[in-house]
Amino acid sequence: CLREDFTGLAAQVRTVTLGIEPQPVPPRASDGRTILYLGALVKAKGIFDLLNALPAIPNARLIVAGEWFKPDEERAAQELIAEHGIDDRVQFVGPAYGDTKQKLFGAADVFVFPPHSQTEAFGLTLLEAMQAGLPIVTTRGGARDEMAAGGVLVPEENPAELAGAITGLLNDPARRRQLSDAGRQLVASRYSAAAYGRRMIEVLDA
Repeated sequence: CLREDFTGLAAQVRTVTLGIEPQPVPPRASDGRTILYLGALVKAKGIFDLLNALPAIPNARLIVAGEWFKPDEERAAQELIAEHGIDDRVQFVGPAYGDTKQKLFGAADVFVFPPHSQTEAFGLTLLEAMQAGLPIVTTRGGARDEMAAGGVLVPEENPAELAGAITGLLNDPARRRQLSDAGRQLVASRYSAAAYGRRMIEVLDA
C-alpha cells in the first residue's frame, strides 16, 4: 500500500512484509465474551470506534492495553464510556509487554484493532494476536487486507459493522477456532521472522 509513495523515485519497488519471532501459544483462559484491544491509545487507531461499538455487543467486556498519548483524547474516552453507561464493561490495564501481553492474549476470545487506513499501513499487533491463537477483527486497508484468513475485515470508522463482526465471532466458537488455526498458519508461513529474513536476502541478492 506504500508503493505509490515511491512513484518516480525508484526504478523498481519490491515489497517485503514484516515478520515476528515465534512465541508459544498461551494457555486459553477466556470466558467466551472477552474482547482485547492492544495498541497505542489514539483516535487514529480506532479505539473510539470500538468504544462506540461496545454497547451493541451483548454481555461483552473489553480489555484495553496501551498508553494514552493525548490527555484530551483520554478525557473524551472516559466521557464516552460514561455516556454509554459501560464503565463496568471496560478495563484499562496500561501498556503490556512480555508475559503480561501473552496472558492478555490467553484471556481474550477476540482481538480487535480497527485503525484508520490513512495513518496505519500494517498493524504488527495483529500478527502477535494471530500467533497467540486469537481471531482478529480489523479494518480494511493497507496490508491488513492480506490478513483476512485470520479474521474478519470491516470498513473503518464504522462502529455498527464493527459490533456486528465482533458479536458474530463471540457467538460462534467453531468459527473462532477455525480463524485461530488459519491465523497461526498464516503467521508461520508468511509473517515469521525467518520468512522476513529470507525475503530480505532475496531482495539484496537481486
